[in-house]
Amino acid sequence: MCTATSLRTEGEDTIHEEPLQKGDSRVSNGVEFSNEKGVDTVSPYSNAGIFSRLTFSWMWPLIAAATKKPLDLTDVPQLDSHDSVIGAFPKFKNRLESADSEGNGVTSLKLVKALFFSAWKDILWTALFAFMYTMALYVGPYLIDPFVQYLNRQREFKAEGYLLVAAFFVAKLVECLSQRRRLFKLQQVDLGKGLYW
Repeated sequence: MCTATSLRTEGEDTIHEEPLQKGDSRVSNGVEFSNEKGVDTVSPYSNAGIFSRLTFSWMWPLIAAATKKPLDLTDVPQLDSHDSVIGAFPKFKNRLESADSEGNGVTSLKLVKALFFSAWKDILWTALFAFMYTMALYVGPYLIDPFVQYLNRQREFKAEGYLLVAAFFVAKLVECLSQRRRLFKLQQVDLGKGLYW
């Protein structure tokens, strides 16, 4: 039950060799971590509404605390149960076991299918945000010609300038929000390593 990880090369002792699972999980390399807030707290992300998730305002208390003092481990909120190993592993294990119902062993294809089907909603959200980001990128170049014509006093209607500025603003807002959400979802699904499309 007590396995160890080692970063030691021959003849070299480091403090990075430690058991992965001990009786007291609050002690690591001789440093004791306090878990006063620990497991009992709920992630602000799990209670956040749609607007809060889009704007990342659920992180404002953490940012405010970081401006006042260096953050301790107790200041950082716990992961959402969906993102933690406790929530994600059983779902992945069930998918993998159902993919290997014949008992032929786990192949690369079965592993990829289990990974995909355990995170398919987040992958679809990532694709939607990538599509919204791409579409918002094209609004600016599309509206440049009407904007130049408006600046040259070739108006088609009275409030055209206000509509052009509003379209630029909304497109940039959608672009920024969808890009932030897309990158966050990529990291959440752990597709973010080298996959920033």
